Amino acid sequence: HRFAMAWVAVACLIAGVSALAVAAWLAKFPAPAACLDLDIRYTPACAGFPQALDIDHAWATRVMGILTILPFLAAVVLGVPLVASEVEDRTATLSWWLEPTRRRWLLGRVLVVGTALAALLALPAVAGDMLERTRIPRYDPATTMVLDAGSRGVLLVGRGIATFALAILVGLVVGR
Repeated sequence: HRFAMAWVAVACLIAGVSALAVAAWLAKFPAPAACLDLDIRYTPACAGFPQALDIDHAWATRVMGILTILPFLAAVVLGVPLVASEVEDRTATLSWWLEPTRRRWLLGRVLVVGTALAALLALPAVAGDMLERTRIPRYDPATTMVLDAGSRGVLLVGRGIATFALAILVGLVVGR
């Protein structure tokens, strides 16, 4: 599982750094929240708004899309082969025989990998919150769960863990 864990770590790192880079790029063109209103958009106070809007449409929406898909991919890559490889290789009976209970064997594997998954998804989750705060300055991402809710914050980690649980079930039933 080292290759899968390394892949997920690199993907989370790239997604988190990308979100932070786009947030820093957007921060170079500050515009008050009032610039989102059409009447004030073309005043001198909103001089950086067109550049920020272009960056938002070209890059920020793509990064938020990647952050939306990332928990699903990471959880499937880590969850399905966690138990399926033991079942398919027919080594599960040996592992179950050596461990006092099958439940303890499964929980030992799931807790370690699930905790690692939650820790790896924390960077993109925080970076997604920072990008959302920079993209739409009039809304605080901590108080609203409407805008890009699944691609940032605690929900990103929660979706990853929920998908991880389903992926383990699929790995137990179907295999790889």
